[in-house]
Amino acid sequence: MKKVIISLVAALIFAVGLQTAFAELPATSNYYSDVDSFSADYYTAIEFISEEGIVNGYDDGTYKPDNLLNRAELLKIIIEAEYEDEFEAYSGVSCFDDVDAGEWFTSYVCFAKDEGFIVGYDDETFRPTDRISLVETVKIAMEVFDYDYEETDPWYKGPVDVASDENFIPLDFISFDQYMDRGEMADLITRVLKSESDELEDYLGGKTDYSITFDTLDSNTKVSPVLCERDEDSYYFVGDSFFDIVDSTSCTCQSDGTFECIDSVLCTMDAFICPDGSGVGRVGPNCEFEACPGMCSFDGEMYDVGDEFPDTESCNTCECVDVDGNVGVSCTEINCPNELTCEYGEEFYEQGESVVQGSCVECTCDNGEWACGINYCI
Repeated sequence: MKKVIISLVAALIFAVGLQTAFAELPATSNYYSDVDSFSADYYTAIEFISEEGIVNGYDDGTYKPDNLLNRAELLKIIIEAEYEDEFEAYSGVSCFDDVDAGEWFTSYVCFAKDEGFIVGYDDETFRPTDRISLVETVKIAMEVFDYDYEETDPWYKGPVDVASDENFIPLDFISFDQYMDRGEMADLITRVLKSESDELEDYLGGKTDYSITFDTLDSNTKVSPVLCERDEDSYYFVGDSFFDIVDSTSCTCQSDGTFECIDSVLCTMDAFICPDGSGVGRVGPNCEFEACPGMCSFDGEMYDVGDEFPDTESCNTCECVDVDGNVGVSCTEINCPNELTCEYGEEFYEQGESVVQGSCVECTCDNGEWACGINYCI
Protein backbone atom coordinates (compact mmCIF):
# COMPACT_ATOMS: atom_id res chain seq x y z
CA MET A 1 0.00 0.00 0.00
CA LYS A 2 1.41 3.36 -1.03
CA LYS A 3 2.21 5.59 1.92
CA VAL A 4 1.87 9.37 1.85
CA ILE A 5 4.02 10.98 4.53
CA ILE A 6 4.14 14.64 5.52
CA SER A 7 6.96 15.98 7.63
CA LEU A 8 5.62 18.05 10.49
CA VAL A 9 8.65 20.26 11.01
CA ALA A 10 7.19 22.56 13.63
CA ALA A 11 5.87 19.67 15.70
CA LEU A 12 9.20 17.90 15.44
CA ILE A 13 11.09 20.97 16.68
CA PHE A 14 8.66 21.25 19.59
CA ALA A 15 9.10 17.58 20.45
CA VAL A 16 12.90 17.44 20.40
CA GLY A 17 14.25 16.06 23.65
CA LEU A 18 10.86 14.86 24.82
CA GLN A 19 10.03 11.24 25.38
CA THR A 20 6.68 10.81 23.62
CA ALA A 21 4.02 8.18 24.14
CA PHE A 22 0.78 7.96 22.19
CA ALA A 23 -2.37 6.36 23.60
CA GLU A 24 -5.80 5.83 22.09
CA LEU A 25 -8.42 7.87 23.92
CA PRO A 26 -11.58 6.00 24.91
CA ALA A 27 -14.90 6.88 23.32
CA THR A 28 -17.20 8.12 26.07
CA SER A 29 -20.85 7.22 26.47
CA ASN A 30 -23.58 9.66 25.50
CA TYR A 31 -25.64 8.37 28.42
CA TYR A 32 -23.59 7.09 31.37
CA SER A 33 -20.66 8.28 33.45
CA ASP A 34 -19.30 4.74 34.02
CA VAL A 35 -19.32 3.52 30.40
CA ASP A 36 -16.65 4.13 27.77
CA SER A 37 -15.02 2.06 25.05
CA PHE A 38 -12.14 1.01 27.36
CA SER A 39 -13.92 0.27 30.63
CA ALA A 40 -17.06 -1.46 29.29
CA ASP A 41 -16.75 -4.66 27.26
CA TYR A 42 -20.15 -4.05 25.70
CA TYR A 43 -19.90 -0.30 25.10
CA THR A 44 -21.51 -0.43 21.62
CA ALA A 45 -24.38 -2.63 22.80
CA ILE A 46 -25.08 -0.46 25.84
CA GLU A 47 -25.17 2.65 23.66
CA PHE A 48 -27.48 0.92 21.18
CA ILE A 49 -30.14 -0.27 23.63
CA SER A 50 -30.03 3.13 25.32
CA GLU A 51 -30.62 4.88 21.99
CA GLU A 52 -33.54 2.52 21.39
CA GLY A 53 -35.06 3.49 24.75
CA ILE A 54 -34.88 -0.06 26.11
CA VAL A 55 -32.86 0.92 29.20
CA ASN A 56 -32.33 4.20 31.03
CA GLY A 57 -29.66 3.42 33.61
CA TYR A 58 -29.69 4.63 37.22
CA ASP A 59 -30.63 7.97 38.74
CA ASP A 60 -26.98 8.78 39.45
CA GLY A 61 -26.14 8.73 35.73
CA THR A 62 -24.48 5.31 35.75
CA TYR A 63 -25.26 2.07 33.94
CA LYS A 64 -23.34 -0.40 36.15
CA PRO A 65 -22.54 -2.90 33.36
CA ASP A 66 -21.11 -5.50 35.78
CA ASN A 67 -24.19 -5.63 38.03
CA LEU A 68 -25.95 -8.99 37.98
CA LEU A 69 -29.60 -9.03 36.91
CA ASN A 70 -32.48 -10.69 38.72
CA ARG A 71 -35.34 -12.48 37.01
CA ALA A 72 -37.74 -9.53 37.15
CA GLU A 73 -35.21 -7.03 35.80
CA LEU A 74 -34.25 -9.28 32.90
CA LEU A 75 -37.86 -9.99 31.97
CA LYS A 76 -38.71 -6.27 31.99
CA ILE A 77 -35.83 -5.37 29.68
CA ILE A 78 -36.48 -8.18 27.17
CA ILE A 79 -40.22 -7.47 27.00
CA GLU A 80 -39.65 -3.73 26.51
CA ALA A 81 -37.21 -4.56 23.70
CA GLU A 82 -39.98 -6.34 21.76
CA TYR A 83 -43.30 -4.82 22.87
CA GLU A 84 -44.72 -1.30 23.02
CA ASP A 85 -47.25 -1.20 25.88
CA GLU A 86 -49.28 -4.41 25.67
CA PHE A 87 -48.07 -5.41 29.15
CA GLU A 88 -49.39 -2.31 30.93
CA ALA A 89 -52.90 -3.79 31.35
CA TYR A 90 -51.46 -6.47 33.69
CA SER A 91 -50.23 -4.14 36.45
CA GLY A 92 -53.27 -4.82 38.65
CA VAL A 93 -53.00 -8.61 38.40
CA SER A 94 -51.46 -11.09 40.84
CA CYS A 95 -50.27 -14.07 38.82
CA PHE A 96 -47.84 -15.83 41.21
CA ASP A 97 -47.81 -16.23 44.98
CA ASP A 98 -44.80 -13.88 45.16
CA VAL A 99 -45.96 -11.42 42.46
CA ASP A 100 -48.53 -9.05 43.97
CA ALA A 101 -50.58 -6.54 42.05
CA GLY A 102 -49.00 -3.12 41.75
CA GLU A 103 -45.33 -4.13 42.04
CA TRP A 104 -43.04 -2.45 39.48
CA PHE A 105 -42.48 -5.80 37.76
CA THR A 106 -46.04 -7.18 37.99
CA SER A 107 -47.18 -6.11 34.52
CA TYR A 108 -44.13 -7.71 32.84
CA VAL A 109 -44.31 -10.98 34.78
CA CYS A 110 -48.06 -11.45 34.39
CA PHE A 111 -48.01 -10.49 30.72
CA ALA A 112 -45.20 -12.99 30.12
CA LYS A 113 -47.10 -15.72 31.96
CA ASP A 114 -50.28 -15.02 30.00
CA GLU A 115 -48.36 -15.15 26.72
CA GLY A 116 -46.72 -18.46 27.72
CA PHE A 117 -43.19 -17.03 27.88
CA ILE A 118 -42.73 -18.20 31.48
CA VAL A 119 -44.37 -20.81 33.72
CA GLY A 120 -42.73 -20.21 37.11
CA TYR A 121 -41.85 -22.86 39.67
CA ASP A 122 -43.83 -25.85 40.93
CA ASP A 123 -44.63 -24.02 44.17
CA GLU A 124 -46.55 -21.33 42.21
CA THR A 125 -43.80 -18.73 42.63
CA PHE A 126 -41.76 -16.74 40.11
CA ARG A 127 -38.93 -15.70 42.46
CA PRO A 128 -38.48 -12.25 40.87
CA THR A 129 -35.46 -11.28 42.98
CA ASP A 130 -33.40 -14.42 42.22
CA ARG A 131 -30.34 -14.02 40.01
CA ILE A 132 -30.96 -15.22 36.48
CA SER A 133 -28.67 -17.67 34.69
CA LEU A 134 -27.64 -17.77 31.05
CA VAL A 135 -29.93 -20.67 30.14
CA GLU A 136 -32.94 -19.07 31.84
CA THR A 137 -32.23 -15.84 29.96
CA VAL A 138 -31.84 -17.63 26.64
CA LYS A 139 -35.11 -19.54 27.07
CA ILE A 140 -37.05 -16.36 27.91
CA ALA A 141 -35.42 -14.48 25.02
CA MET A 142 -36.26 -17.21 22.52
CA GLU A 143 -39.86 -17.19 23.75
CA VAL A 144 -40.31 -13.40 23.75
CA PHE A 145 -38.58 -12.89 20.37
CA ASP A 146 -40.55 -15.83 18.93
CA TYR A 147 -37.81 -18.28 17.96
CA ASP A 148 -38.93 -21.92 17.68
CA TYR A 149 -36.86 -24.56 19.42
CA GLU A 150 -37.15 -28.29 20.06
CA GLU A 151 -38.28 -29.73 23.40
CA THR A 152 -35.18 -31.45 24.73
CA ASP A 153 -33.71 -33.14 27.76
CA PRO A 154 -32.23 -31.18 29.45
CA TRP A 155 -34.86 -28.50 28.88
CA TYR A 156 -32.36 -25.78 28.06
CA LYS A 157 -30.57 -27.59 25.19
CA GLY A 158 -33.20 -26.63 22.61
CA PRO A 159 -33.14 -22.87 23.35
CA VAL A 160 -29.34 -22.84 23.63
CA ASP A 161 -28.94 -24.63 20.28
CA VAL A 162 -31.14 -22.08 18.52
CA ALA A 163 -29.45 -19.11 20.20
CA SER A 164 -26.07 -20.60 19.26
CA ASP A 165 -27.08 -21.11 15.62
CA GLU A 166 -28.17 -17.47 15.49
CA ASN A 167 -25.00 -16.33 17.35
CA PHE A 168 -26.97 -14.56 20.07
CA ILE A 169 -24.94 -15.65 23.11
CA PRO A 170 -22.28 -13.22 24.45
CA LEU A 171 -18.77 -14.65 24.35
CA ASP A 172 -18.18 -14.17 28.08
CA PHE A 173 -20.17 -17.28 28.96
CA ILE A 174 -18.47 -20.58 29.74
CA SER A 175 -21.19 -22.43 31.69
CA PHE A 176 -24.95 -22.95 31.68
CA ASP A 177 -25.52 -21.61 35.19
CA GLN A 178 -23.36 -18.48 34.86
CA TYR A 179 -25.32 -15.42 35.95
CA MET A 180 -26.24 -12.66 33.47
CA ASP A 181 -24.98 -9.13 34.07
CA ARG A 182 -26.21 -5.86 32.57
CA GLY A 183 -23.42 -5.63 30.00
CA GLU A 184 -23.98 -9.17 28.74
CA MET A 185 -27.73 -8.57 28.62
CA ALA A 186 -27.12 -5.52 26.41
CA ASP A 187 -25.02 -7.62 24.04
CA LEU A 188 -27.58 -10.44 23.82
CA ILE A 189 -30.49 -8.08 23.07
CA THR A 190 -28.42 -6.10 20.59
CA ARG A 191 -27.49 -9.31 18.77
CA VAL A 192 -31.18 -10.27 18.48
CA LEU A 193 -32.33 -6.84 17.30
CA LYS A 194 -29.43 -6.46 14.88
CA SER A 195 -30.29 -9.89 13.46
CA GLU A 196 -33.88 -8.77 12.87
CA SER A 197 -32.57 -5.79 10.87
CA ASP A 198 -29.93 -7.86 9.00
CA GLU A 199 -27.13 -5.95 10.72
CA LEU A 200 -25.78 -8.67 13.00
CA GLU A 201 -22.63 -9.34 10.99
CA ASP A 202 -21.79 -5.63 10.93
CA TYR A 203 -22.32 -5.44 14.70
CA LEU A 204 -20.25 -8.53 15.48
CA GLY A 205 -17.38 -7.65 13.15
CA GLY A 206 -14.47 -9.91 14.06
CA LYS A 207 -16.69 -11.94 16.42
CA THR A 208 -18.87 -13.20 13.55
CA ASP A 209 -16.97 -16.49 13.28
CA TYR A 210 -17.02 -17.14 17.03
CA SER A 211 -20.08 -18.54 18.79
CA ILE A 212 -21.00 -20.13 22.08
CA THR A 213 -22.49 -23.63 21.68
CA PHE A 214 -24.08 -26.21 23.94
CA ASP A 215 -20.82 -28.18 23.80
CA THR A 216 -18.58 -25.22 24.74
CA LEU A 217 -20.82 -24.47 27.72
CA ASP A 218 -20.96 -28.13 28.71
CA SER A 219 -17.16 -28.33 28.68
CA ASN A 220 -16.62 -24.85 30.23
CA THR A 221 -14.65 -23.76 27.16
CA LYS A 222 -13.85 -20.09 26.66
CA VAL A 223 -14.60 -18.89 23.12
CA SER A 224 -12.96 -15.60 22.21
CA PRO A 225 -11.03 -13.92 19.39
CA VAL A 226 -9.17 -11.79 21.92
CA LEU A 227 -5.66 -13.05 22.51
CA CYS A 228 -4.00 -10.87 25.15
CA GLU A 229 -5.39 -10.14 28.62
CA ARG A 230 -3.83 -7.26 30.54
CA ASP A 231 -6.16 -7.69 33.50
CA GLU A 232 -9.69 -8.96 34.01
CA ASP A 233 -11.13 -5.81 32.42
CA SER A 234 -8.61 -5.09 29.62
CA TYR A 235 -8.15 -7.19 26.48
CA TYR A 236 -6.04 -6.46 23.41
CA PHE A 237 -5.83 -7.71 19.83
CA VAL A 238 -2.57 -8.84 18.26
CA GLY A 239 -0.51 -5.74 17.48
CA ASP A 240 -2.39 -3.48 19.91
CA SER A 241 -0.19 -1.56 22.35
CA PHE A 242 -0.56 0.30 25.60
CA PHE A 243 1.81 2.54 27.51
CA ASP A 244 2.54 1.51 31.10
CA ILE A 245 3.02 4.85 32.82
CA VAL A 246 4.39 3.20 36.00
CA ASP A 247 7.22 1.31 34.26
CA SER A 248 7.56 3.75 31.31
CA THR A 249 7.30 0.83 28.93
CA SER A 250 5.28 0.26 25.79
CA CYS A 251 3.68 -3.20 25.58
CA THR A 252 2.36 -4.89 22.44
CA CYS A 253 0.08 -7.93 22.17
CA GLN A 254 1.84 -10.85 20.47
CA SER A 255 0.25 -13.68 18.46
CA ASP A 256 1.04 -16.19 21.24
CA GLY A 257 -1.20 -14.30 23.69
CA THR A 258 1.58 -12.58 25.62
CA PHE A 259 2.73 -8.96 25.80
CA GLU A 260 6.16 -7.84 24.65
CA CYS A 261 7.19 -4.75 26.62
CA ILE A 262 10.13 -2.47 25.89
CA ASP A 263 11.30 0.87 27.18
CA SER A 264 9.49 3.76 25.55
CA VAL A 265 11.27 5.49 22.68
CA LEU A 266 11.19 8.85 20.94
CA CYS A 267 9.54 8.53 17.52
CA THR A 268 9.85 11.03 14.69
CA MET A 269 6.80 13.20 14.19
CA ASP A 270 5.93 12.13 10.64
CA ALA A 271 2.27 11.74 9.68
CA PHE A 272 0.59 9.09 7.58
CA ILE A 273 -2.33 10.46 5.56
CA CYS A 274 -5.33 8.12 5.86
CA PRO A 275 -7.95 7.47 3.14
CA ASP A 276 -10.43 9.70 4.99
CA GLY A 277 -7.97 12.61 4.92
CA SER A 278 -6.97 12.41 8.58
CA GLY A 279 -3.39 11.92 9.72
CA VAL A 280 -1.84 9.50 12.21
CA GLY A 281 1.56 9.60 13.88
CA ARG A 282 4.11 7.00 14.86
CA VAL A 283 3.78 5.05 18.11
CA GLY A 284 5.98 2.72 20.12
CA PRO A 285 7.40 0.23 20.59
CA ASN A 286 8.63 0.11 17.00
CA CYS A 287 7.63 3.63 15.94
CA GLU A 288 5.18 2.28 13.38
CA PHE A 289 2.29 4.43 12.26
CA GLU A 290 -0.82 4.28 14.41
CA ALA A 291 -3.81 2.70 12.67
CA CYS A 292 -6.07 4.94 10.60
CA PRO A 293 -9.70 5.21 11.78
CA GLY A 294 -11.49 1.94 11.01
CA MET A 295 -8.27 0.26 9.84
CA CYS A 296 -5.50 -1.94 11.28
CA SER A 297 -1.79 -1.18 11.36
CA PHE A 298 0.44 -4.25 11.33
CA ASP A 299 4.15 -4.53 10.57
CA GLY A 300 4.21 -1.14 8.87
CA GLU A 301 1.17 -1.70 6.66
CA MET A 302 -2.46 -0.51 6.86
CA TYR A 303 -5.31 -2.98 6.37
CA ASP A 304 -9.08 -2.64 6.02
CA VAL A 305 -11.49 -4.67 8.18
CA GLY A 306 -11.78 -8.12 6.60
CA ASP A 307 -8.28 -8.12 5.08
CA GLU A 308 -6.17 -11.21 5.78
CA PHE A 309 -2.38 -11.21 5.85
CA PRO A 310 0.49 -13.38 7.13
CA ASP A 311 2.08 -12.94 10.52
CA THR A 312 5.63 -12.03 9.50
CA GLU A 313 7.14 -13.72 12.55
CA SER A 314 5.28 -17.04 12.37
CA CYS A 315 3.22 -19.25 10.06
CA ASN A 316 -0.04 -17.87 11.46
CA THR A 317 -2.61 -15.98 9.40
CA CYS A 318 -3.93 -12.66 10.72
CA GLU A 319 -7.07 -10.68 9.97
CA CYS A 320 -8.18 -7.10 10.57
CA VAL A 321 -11.40 -7.42 12.59
CA ASP A 322 -13.98 -5.14 14.20
CA VAL A 323 -15.29 -6.20 17.64
CA ASP A 324 -17.79 -3.90 19.34
CA GLY A 325 -16.45 -0.96 17.33
CA ASN A 326 -12.84 -1.74 18.32
CA VAL A 327 -10.74 -2.49 15.25
CA GLY A 328 -7.65 -4.65 15.67
CA VAL A 329 -5.63 -7.61 14.46
CA SER A 330 -6.61 -11.19 15.36
CA CYS A 331 -4.28 -14.07 14.44
CA THR A 332 -4.82 -17.82 14.28
CA GLU A 333 -2.97 -20.00 16.75
CA ILE A 334 -1.52 -23.01 14.95
CA ASN A 335 1.56 -25.08 15.59
CA CYS A 336 4.20 -23.81 13.23
CA PRO A 337 6.64 -26.29 11.68
CA ASN A 338 10.15 -26.48 13.10
CA GLU A 339 13.22 -28.64 12.71
CA LEU A 340 11.54 -31.48 14.66
CA THR A 341 8.18 -31.55 12.81
CA CYS A 342 7.38 -33.64 9.76
CA GLU A 343 5.05 -32.77 6.87
CA TYR A 344 2.65 -35.14 5.11
CA GLY A 345 -0.43 -34.31 3.02
CA GLU A 346 -0.21 -30.56 3.83
CA GLU A 347 -0.34 -31.32 7.56
CA PHE A 348 2.44 -31.15 10.15
CA TYR A 349 3.19 -33.83 12.72
CA GLU A 350 5.09 -33.48 15.97
CA GLN A 351 8.03 -35.57 17.16
CA GLY A 352 6.89 -39.16 17.84
CA GLU A 353 3.53 -38.90 16.01
CA SER A 354 2.71 -41.65 13.51
CA VAL A 355 0.60 -41.76 10.36
CA VAL A 356 -0.17 -44.44 7.77
CA GLN A 357 1.21 -43.34 4.41
CA GLY A 358 0.16 -45.05 1.23
CA SER A 359 -0.86 -48.68 1.51
CA CYS A 360 -0.15 -50.22 4.89
CA VAL A 361 3.00 -48.18 5.54
CA GLU A 362 3.20 -46.70 9.02
CA CYS A 363 5.66 -43.85 9.50
CA THR A 364 6.79 -42.08 12.66
CA CYS A 365 8.12 -38.54 12.85
CA ASP A 366 11.70 -38.70 14.10
CA ASN A 367 13.67 -35.46 14.41
CA GLY A 368 12.05 -33.90 11.36
CA GLU A 369 12.31 -37.03 9.21
CA TRP A 370 9.84 -39.87 8.57
CA ALA A 371 10.97 -43.29 9.81
CA CYS A 372 8.80 -45.81 7.97
CA GLY A 373 8.29 -49.55 8.27
CA ILE A 374 6.02 -51.87 6.32
CA ASN A 375 2.81 -52.88 8.08
CA TYR A 376 1.45 -55.84 6.13
CA CYS A 377 -2.33 -55.67 5.68
CA ILE A 378 -4.38 -58.59 6.85
